[in-house]
Amino acid sequence: MSHRTLRTPQHAREAFLGALSAGASIAAACRSADLGRTTVYGWRSSDDDFARAWDEAIEGGTDRLEDEAFRRAHDGVAEPVISGGRQVLDAEGAPLVVRRYSDNLLITLLKARRPERFKDRVSADLNASVKVGTDPKADFAVMVALLDGLAARKARGEPTPELDALPA
Repeated sequence: MSHRTLRTPQHAREAFLGALSAGASIAAACRSADLGRTTVYGWRSSDDDFARAWDEAIEGGTDRLEDEAFRRAHDGVAEPVISGGRQVLDAEGAPLVVRRYSDNLLITLLKARRPERFKDRVSADLNASVKVGTDPKADFAVMVALLDGLAARKARGEPTPELDALPA
């Protein structure tokens, strides 16, 4: 008899929602509850109460992930000091550790909380003029030369705000 048939659907739903509340992804929550994605998405589409519980679990899990990101950015994480493939001990024989902080997590949290202040800023001044004359072939050649110059700058890794500002 399959492991899935030994549990009640309610127990499986609670296990799935509990994993989401802990911050797990949908795939990981399915694995921890021994459920298929099709099953949980079917429940979500056919049961409004389950869909609401799912959304609440995602919010709670996201709060937990944000709290953990803050802890790692603010309080840091103790990591053992390793030298020559072995853990370094202090004078009393206790493992030596160093506290590491995550600037990337801190920046990400600031961007999420105050995007108007910490978002990535890109600005471009698109002032270009091309005089169109009576010779379309010459005008086309001028435009191609301008575009080739931009492409060459981009290939060299130089800033190309003229291209970056164009809609995708």
